[in-house]
Amino acid sequence: MMSSESAKSPSVPELPTSKSPKPGRPRWLLPVLLGLGVVLVLGVLLLVLGVAGAVGFAYFNNQRISPQAESLNPQSETKSYLLWQQSRQGLLGNTMDAAAMEGERAVTPGVWDRWFNLPPDALAQEVLRKRLPAGYALKEMTLSGHERQGENHSLRYRLVLVAEDDQFLVPVQSVAPAGGSKSLLRFHPWLIYARDLPAGRSYAVDKARKISSAGQSLAWDWELRSVQRTGEGWRVLQADPLPFERRAEFEARAQTEKAPGSSLLLRSGSELSGVSQQTQQVRTELEQRVASIEAQAGSYRQRLISGLPAAGVDRGGAGGTGTPTKAGVGTLAGAGSGALIGGGRRRGRRGDRSGAGAV
Repeated sequence: MMSSESAKSPSVPELPTSKSPKPGRPRWLLPVLLGLGVVLVLGVLLLVLGVAGAVGFAYFNNQRISPQAESLNPQSETKSYLLWQQSRQGLLGNTMDAAAMEGERAVTPGVWDRWFNLPPDALAQEVLRKRLPAGYALKEMTLSGHERQGENHSLRYRLVLVAEDDQFLVPVQSVAPAGGSKSLLRFHPWLIYARDLPAGRSYAVDKARKISSAGQSLAWDWELRSVQRTGEGWRVLQADPLPFERRAEFEARAQTEKAPGSSLLLRSGSELSGVSQQTQQVRTELEQRVASIEAQAGSYRQRLISGLPAAGVDRGGAGGTGTPTKAGVGTLAGAGSGALIGGGRRRGRRGDRSGAGAV
């Protein structure tokens, strides 16, 4: 029965075993796309590297500093001296306390100007290093302003310094002679009491005025008035002086000023204490030297007098009595004293032999 039913069922048409081919993507398209992607990535990479290289070159080129010193002339030196004197009034007025100036905010240029258009901070730090004396440390330096006129730049900085010792403004005075022999008074104007002062002058320590304590932060506004870019890099043509500077020509000129406070010099407490000891030491050494020379000269004079004959000798009518006169003894004694003062014991013996020959 089952075989008859299956024989009567209609036949199912057979499905095709394979699909007809459709048009597909060209085989060369994928490699081309990959190649274009690689070229694009390499182009972007080269562009980034080129831009980075140009930016880096411009940045490092802007950091170069010229080794040439400041441009000095009589006019600029006179102006710097007057500014230095004016800055000393700030020391007298005690307007350098950093805590009192904390409320003042600095107006700084943008990053682009700082990196590519303005001189680097290292330039100002190099100039500052040459101007600051020993005993001061730079705590902070902030660019607070900038002006440009053509190729000339003017930069203003806020400086915060720390002094390692107490600082004083002290006047200079002539050292009065403390008495003694005439020789001591004669040599007194040529004595050197301080290495950084003329002969015969020293510091009036009792009149010194304290302006800051050790470890105190001192704030000051400082300006580089003229900075230009040269083939060798940035160069400072003119910079304001600092009140802490110790320029010998400025300090020597200040001693000729008669205005109140104009001849004061800035010195540390340890320097002033050493000056007092050195002044006393110079006086003591000179007094001992003069006393020793005078003692040697007196002893030499006594030896000459003791060696003279007690009475005159008759020379048979020849000129002179043969008895040494007081003038002759004085001449011999004077010659011996001069020899001792000029050369000590060794030259004194030579003077003794020459004196004996004269007798």
